[in-house]
Amino acid sequence: MKWGGLSKRKGRQIASNLGVKFVGILGILIEAKDNKLIDAVKPVMNNLMKKAGFRISSKLYQRVLQISNEH
Repeated sequence: MKWGGLSKRKGRQIASNLGVKFVGILGILIEAKDNKLIDAVKPVMNNLMKKAGFRISSKLYQRVLQISNEH
């Protein structure tokens, strides 16, 4: 299976048409934690929001924490 990270709608559409599974930054963070590349998702998300202006809804933020077993 091919993997790629994309954030733009057109890029996601092209990836989908090519059969490439795409995942956003939050999915990459979850995978990184699952593979023990990072200890926790929460501080990384917080830094993205604070330092890079990354926007995420409260509902999605909580969902990512739940999936990551950080609730």
